[in-house]
This record gives sequence, C-alpha cells and structure tokens, in this order.
Amino acid sequence: MPTICERCAKHPALNGLVLGSGETIHQCTTCQSQDVRALNSEDLRLIGVIRALIREHFDEWEYNGHWGGDSLYGLFQRENPILAYDASWPASDIEDAVLPALQDGYESASMPISLFAGYYDGHPNMPLQAMNHGEEYRYEVLSRKIKTANAFLLEDEAKELLVPHLNSVRRRLPAGSEIFRARIGYVDSRFQVFARPEDPWSYFPFEAAKLGAPPPILASAGRMNRGGVSFFYGASDPDTAVSEVRPHPGHVVSVGSFRTVRELVIADFNELPIQDFSSSDASLDDYWALLCIGRLFTAPVTPEERSNYVLSQLFADTLRQLGLDGVCFDSSVGRGKNFTLFEPQSVEYVPGSSNAIRVTNVSYSTKALRTAERLE
Repeated sequence: MPTICERCAKHPALNGLVLGSGETIHQCTTCQSQDVRALNSEDLRLIGVIRALIREHFDEWEYNGHWGGDSLYGLFQRENPILAYDASWPASDIEDAVLPALQDGYESASMPISLFAGYYDGHPNMPLQAMNHGEEYRYEVLSRKIKTANAFLLEDEAKELLVPHLNSVRRRLPAGSEIFRARIGYVDSRFQVFARPEDPWSYFPFEAAKLGAPPPILASAGRMNRGGVSFFYGASDPDTAVSEVRPHPGHVVSVGSFRTVRELVIADFNELPIQDFSSSDASLDDYWALLCIGRLFTAPVTPEERSNYVLSQLFADTLRQLGLDGVCFDSSVGRGKNFTLFEPQSVEYVPGSSNAIRVTNVSYSTKALRTAERLE
C-alpha cells in the first residue's frame, strides 16, 4: 500500500500529522526511507491535509487543464511546498502516493475539500484562487463595507469570523517575556573631546516612559489603534524593532527592552493549524478567512495608504472586546515578530536596557510588476 512518511511529508502540517498519527514502517514506498513513521496514502486525514494545502498554495488554473493548467499530478512532479521531491524517485511512486488525494475533484461524503470550482446552471464558476494570496468571500465583503460604513456597525460581522476559532489563534505569552521597542531620536548628545575621531559624540537614548507607548492624547492612528487610543507596539528582537520605525540612513534610534508584568493571552495568526480545518470546504473557508486577517496585520502599508488601517483596527478592537490582551504577527520589514498589546501597562521598562544606535544603511528588495500599455 502506498505511504507518505515523515521524510517525504515536507509541509510542517503534513509532517506533524505523519509524526503524530503514523506508525513506524520498514520502508516508505515513496522515498524509500527505512524505519520511519508513515501513514497510508488512503488515510482520510492525510488526504484532507494534502487537498487543503493544494488549495492554499496553488491557483486552480495551474492544475486544471480546462483553464490551461498542467494537472494535479504535475504539481508533485517538481519542487513544491507539500511533499519533498527528488528527481531520482520514480514518477509512478510519487503518483501512487498522491493518487488517493487527487481522484475526485469535489467534496463528497467520502472526500474532503473541493479542488475544482465546478459549474453553476451549466456555466463554469470562476477558478479557485490560492488562499495564500486570494481573499475569502466573507472577508472580502467586510473589507468593502468598511469603506462606506462606520467600524462599530461591522463589529458583529467581525466577531462572526473570529469567535468560533479563537482557540486556533489564542497563544499565551508568559510573564517576564521580553519585547523590544524603538523610537527615532534621543534625549541629548555630548561632544567628547578625547573620543575616537570617527564618532566623537555620546548619546543619551530615550528610556522608560519616553520610549514606551505614547499617552492617548498624543497617540496617532496606527495599524491596530485608532487615533487617541494608546497601544504598545514592540518586536521580538532589537533589529526588527528598529526596522519597524522606518529610519533613514543617518538617523539615531533609541531601542530598549520591556518585560510583560503578567501572563498575556494574545492572538497569533502566524502559524494557523490548517490540519484542523481540512475536513470540509466550509471549514477550509474559515481557515482562509483567518489567513486573510493574519495577512492584513502583516502587509506593509505605505504612508499614503494608511486609510487601509481601518480594517485592521476593526479586527484588533474586536479581539480586545473578546478578552484578548494583544496580537502577534510577522514583521514585513524585519526577520522577527511584532507585538501589539492593548494595555500599555501590561509591560514595564527594563532599567538600563536602552541603547542609541546609528542607522548606516537601508536596503530594499523589489519585484517587477506587469506594465500596462501606454495611455494615449
């Protein structure tokens, strides 16, 4: 019987399922690894996760021949985010391993998750978008509504998306957890007569309250907070904290450490457990909605687009109303994670932790966009 083992299950969700629910076998039929934990390819849980991951990472037109795509099998005959790939493995062995997950394109009583959009009244539906860049329908509707309606009128709709799945995003941040915060500028500087000539100045960085969250009267609107509402923004490491304040080369930045004064319960959208949502199309749509919210929190926003914060502020305020202490999300400009805490008093400054640093270089990565034809 074809198997998928811990070594050919590449995606963490799939690998975790195999390790947690598989049995040790002598040899995997797919990658030929010996004495590994594996699952039968016909295991319905395995099938559900594979199909869910296809939906997350691939647009339907990549694998549906009716839309010009290759085939579902073709996704696994090259490097992909789901299964490990080795050109030396027989193509037939890989095909046998994924065959049970690809036999039927639509959800049924015996097959979780649809892979094709199908037809409605004899006409083809729009092909399915990959969840990692498309927008789930309910989320998309809410993002349109908030452009013309006050946020408080949409809180119930936001709660409908979040409440059933709070356990999937809820994380505990232990008391004493370290969070770093940066601020452009410093308190004072002094010229040192006998200092090294390359930098004869000494700097006094911001500390304590001057480095912490601003008082409400000075708080401008941010990714999570409305104007006049003070939240604490920080990062998991000093470099990410500095990157998040968007300094220019030559800026002097103060950066220091804060510690949580109690255990906090935060919403973390970084590692959603797709395996918990892989039993049906409806469940996968819930995962997709949460994925969109997490992407909203992480997506970079330019200064001229800050009006887009209104949706992330709605979700943040909804999470606060539901009793959470903050949000954790990936940084778009640093390697670490960002934290937004709804109550600034939930952290305290670590005395003596502040340093002043000078930004010497800022680098950018770019991506070419499709260029429209010149307008006449």
